[in-house]
Order: sequence, then structure tokens, then C-alpha cells
Amino acid sequence: MSNDLTVAGGNGSGVGKTDGPQMEKLFEACQKLDRATEILQELKRDKEMVMELGQDLMPMANGIIHLTSDRLQEFEEDGTLDFIREGVKVMQQVSTAFTPEDVRLLGDNIVHILMTVRNLTQPEILNMADRATMALKDKANPAPVGTMGLLRAMRDPEVRKGTGVLLELLRSLGRNTESTPSTS
Repeated sequence: MSNDLTVAGGNGSGVGKTDGPQMEKLFEACQKLDRATEILQELKRDKEMVMELGQDLMPMANGIIHLTSDRLQEFEEDGTLDFIREGVKVMQQVSTAFTPEDVRLLGDNIVHILMTVRNLTQPEILNMADRATMALKDKANPAPVGTMGLLRAMRDPEVRKGTGVLLELLRSLGRNTESTPSTS
């Protein structure tokens, strides 16, 4: 390696000379510059890849955003969002009204509860409950009935049928109290 560093000028003459340590510093600077150039080129390639990926993903993201927006609009129009909001309020009320122990006990008995609900929601049971509710609503203050009024009412076939239903209900309740331990 030569100790001369010649910089081309207008007339091609040498501008100055450098000694060994300066030459090494210059050589190190050139190596660092080369490495920085390589890093910049890698960054440029990475940037281009990210830009290409963004261009590829943008239509997909737009599609997802439009689909989501459309679905939310449908949910708003058909009342689903209102239903969800109210459902969340119900869950909040339930969560504040029951202890974790209550929830555990509910979980232990959920099958029995669901079977009872299934039985209660049979059309004939719902119709009977609806008729009973309407009768209670229509006759909020019924006149007192004595023994003779009760005997006269028993001539009505509907009253006899209703009495039969009540007697069967009482009989069933009586059977269940025999197998259930007394709480008193």
C-alpha cells in the first residue's frame, strides 16, 4: 500500500500525502461506511417487503372492516345489540345478587332445574298457568264463599274439573313431603 493519497483535481495532480496511522483510520472509516451502506440496503429491502405486505394485506383488511361494519349495522337494525346490552345488564345483576357458593349450588342442580323448566314450558302447563294468572287478575277481590256457595259452585263442571286438578296437585305434594325430611 502506498503512503500517498491522491485526490483527483482539475489537473490530476496530487493534493497531499498521508502517513500510516492516518491511512489505517481512513481504511477503518471506509470499512464502517461499507457496513453502514450494507445495513441501509438491508433496511431498504425490509421496508420494501413491509410495503408489499401492506399492499397485499390492505384489501383483506378493508374487506374485514366492511364486513364487520355491515354485520354491526345489521345487529343494530334488528335489535341484537340492544338485546346483548340488556343481557349484559342482567348478568351484572345476577353476578351481584349471587355468591360464588350460590353459583356452585346452581351448577350442582342445573340438570334438575332444566328438567323442571322443560316440564313447566310444556304447552298444556303454560296454558293452565296463563288461565290461572288471568283468573287471578280478573278476580283480584273475589267475594267470600261459604259452605253453601262452595256446594253450589261444585255443580259447575269447570269448577269440578279445577277441583280435581287441585286435589291431584295436593296429593302429589303430600307424597313428596313424606319422602322429604322435615325442616321444622
